[in-house]
Amino acid sequence: MAHNDAAQRARIRKAILRYVHRYPLAADTVEGIVTRWLPRTGFECAPDHIDPVLEEMVADGLLQTRLLPDGKILFCVRGKATGAQDGGAKPRPRRASR
Repeated sequence: MAHNDAAQRARIRKAILRYVHRYPLAADTVEGIVTRWLPRTGFECAPDHIDPVLEEMVADGLLQTRLLPDGKILFCVRGKATGAQDGGAKPRPRRASR
């Protein structure tokens, strides 16, 4: 099962990287990434995998975050967040496994 999770996360990461390579100015929340960056890829049914992948990509310096006024977090390509002052918001804490 852990191998399947790792493989699923690797596929999600690749899909996100393809999207931001094609649209380098893209920026969105988790919900937007699932519905707009990853629609019809089969990942929209894997929200438990999206958060850890995004956190890893932020930690790896591939994405950065920006805290929006409503408390949501915006993800974008590193260096592309308009108005981000200190490199963005801190990564979101991981949710406990269910």
